[in-house]
Amino acid sequence: MPWWLTCVLVAVGILVLDKFFLWLESRGWLFYRKKKPTGGGSAMLGVAAELFQPAQYSAIQEQEEQTRHVEQKEDEAPIRGEDSRLSDDI
Repeated sequence: MPWWLTCVLVAVGILVLDKFFLWLESRGWLFYRKKKPTGGGSAMLGVAAELFQPAQYSAIQEQEEQTRHVEQKEDEAPIRGEDSRLSDDI
């Protein structure tokens, strides 16, 4: 088979696949060129990031834990003036 015929067949095959994918997209079975997916996939990316980058995921968890710890300490901190009343009771 001559090389130019191979190139033509490959080009025709690509065009046929493009039309087929556009047809699938028009029926809602595929996100291809014109329609973009909305939501849903971002949660899946978080799981993939956790699998492939566990150190980064652990660091994020540690930061969240430290933030919660600081917030709890702020809630337990005495209000100004309360500490003097506590010392008088003792």
